[in-house]
Amino acid sequence: MMSPIASSIERFVASVALAGLLCAGACNIVAPIVYAVEGPPKNKAVADLEGNRPTVIFVDDRNSRLPKRSLRSDIARMAEQTLLDKDIIKTGRMIAATSALRAAAGESGDEPLSIVDIGREVGAEVIVYAEVKEFTLSRDGASVSPAAALEVKVFDTMTNARIWPAGDGGYPLVISLPTGHGQVYGMSLAERSAAERELANTVGLRLAQLFFTSERTTGLGT
Repeated sequence: MMSPIASSIERFVASVALAGLLCAGACNIVAPIVYAVEGPPKNKAVADLEGNRPTVIFVDDRNSRLPKRSLRSDIARMAEQTLLDKDIIKTGRMIAATSALRAAAGESGDEPLSIVDIGREVGAEVIVYAEVKEFTLSRDGASVSPAAALEVKVFDTMTNARIWPAGDGGYPLVISLPTGHGQVYGMSLAERSAAERELANTVGLRLAQLFFTSERTTGLGT
């Protein structure tokens, strides 16, 4: 016959095991409920743009981080279209980024245009300036692991003043895409070009998302 002490211990062990099972089941249920109530994680807006002011996006690559000049246009085009689609900038108030690129290309080496001068040249009151600091298809030099980094500033061309961020530096925007299969040195020219365009489009999207709250998507960086 089992002693009273042994019987008590057995009942205690059984109750702990039952509680563990209940907790495990509850954990699997609670997470989806919280997700459904609160929604998916968000990328919060970090700055505001005035939708009715003529605005232009200028992607600068003064250190030649981009493998192709056309990627500047790809980044800017995605950013401006996203801001229009989200009604952050009103229709008719977004000035094509290609016009800013042309204005910058026409500057002389002796008298380069300032950022606000580029905005004025194309009739913009606000210029979103994004300087490319990094753009690579491989973070480790071997695997396909695209990443990019930009420094972003916003200027008012009418007052010749910085709107955002405060201080001397710009806002650091860092993007990384999930690591893919294969090695970068094994990619064909067509595959490399497609990967570069995909990264450029992601950079443009995340640049636009600095100015509105959006759902966080895996691989879009911070």
